[in-house]
Amino acid sequence: MNKSVFALAGLLSTLAVPAVAFSATISALTPADPIEVGDQTQVNLRISGLGDFTAPTLGGFDLRVSYDDSVVSLTDVSFSTWLGGPDPSFPPEWDDTAAGSGSLYEVSLESTEFLDNLQPDAFLLATLYFEGVAQGTSDIDFSNVFLIGADAFASEIAVDELNPGSITVVPLPAAAWLFGSAVIGLAGIGWRRKAV
Repeated sequence: MNKSVFALAGLLSTLAVPAVAFSATISALTPADPIEVGDQTQVNLRISGLGDFTAPTLGGFDLRVSYDDSVVSLTDVSFSTWLGGPDPSFPPEWDDTAAGSGSLYEVSLESTEFLDNLQPDAFLLATLYFEGVAQGTSDIDFSNVFLIGADAFASEIAVDELNPGSITVVPLPAAAWLFGSAVIGLAGIGWRRKAV
């Protein structure tokens, strides 16, 4: 009878303790200052809210990034090494099948213990490189975010918050146009003098 009471008490105590749900935040760290048409800039995609060199750690992610391709042009994508670095047989990828958006995904082939020892509570997932192509503001937004934990069950990590960003592109200053015109004019005068 004592065994039954202890078993029932143990069962009730596990039901009374709520399960710990882990969640993370995804942020787009965008430049604070506007860029000019033709200038390059970068956007860092950051995850936070994980364990600090302990579980929960990230084992993989898949998310869609969108931007206004009439304002900025995506020129390159680089992935961080916080998932253990790319394995040649299963590298991280950027899939840009649609204009103005694409999917970033990466899955780690490292062990849970390795990732627990590697990852801090916040780190970069990837860096997106953009060039300003026209005056305006482009939001950098996320959708279809899926995070996989590095545990043995590949548990899903909930997304607590998404923090999109934006890139503002401004035209070249009028002084630059005037200076450029003056240089072209002086070059033309020099060319005429040589011809005479």
